[in-house]
Amino acid sequence: MHKKTTEEIYDQIAASYESNYQDDRVGKTVEAENFYIQELMPYQGIGTVLDCGCGTGMFLDLFNIDADKYTGIDISQKMLDVANKKHPNNIFIKSDFLEHQGMYDFVISLFAIPDCLGEKTIPKAYEMLNKGGIFVSTFINKNGSYKKLHCMETNGIDYAFKSFSYEELTNELHKMGFTWYYILSIVDTTESTDVQNMKTYLINNKHSLAYAKYFFVIAEK
Repeated sequence: MHKKTTEEIYDQIAASYESNYQDDRVGKTVEAENFYIQELMPYQGIGTVLDCGCGTGMFLDLFNIDADKYTGIDISQKMLDVANKKHPNNIFIKSDFLEHQGMYDFVISLFAIPDCLGEKTIPKAYEMLNKGGIFVSTFINKNGSYKKLHCMETNGIDYAFKSFSYEELTNELHKMGFTWYYILSIVDTTESTDVQNMKTYLINNKHSLAYAKYFFVIAEK
């Protein structure tokens, strides 16, 4: 039986990727988490941005970034086709994260690259940052309850994602030599049905690292 590559998996789910996050429960959770990320994101409109594993361009749905400052990369051309239709003025490139070249002020990698590449993510992101640049990413908590993306389950794909303990993550960031780093929590909100309540819950529990399904990382080179 052929084991699908990461590119093949994301090509398969591209057409339904966003709709899989729009059912009552999951859609509200994703919306609340997006509001949470908007609130915490340090980007203030200054500097170049590399959006790693940009997928269908959902990061640009959250932030207004000048087209000449933004580059989105993804291994799946079909995901990029969706992104190009939504954001035709922005630059999207089919590129393998580990092979991509360039220097940026912000390297953003949310819910995709670290889930697939794990510990390889941090040194590559560091390599592509200008001095004083900011790395923003999410890492699955090894001791948490979150193991698979909803859209993977919906499309019948069983895919093992990489995960970290808090200690492993801090060790990787420290070893890499970031000037400083800050780790917050994205905790499980599935019991709530109201987006605003979920957003408030996420903000109020951002330091509850032991209960994180994802660690939210901000680090400066």
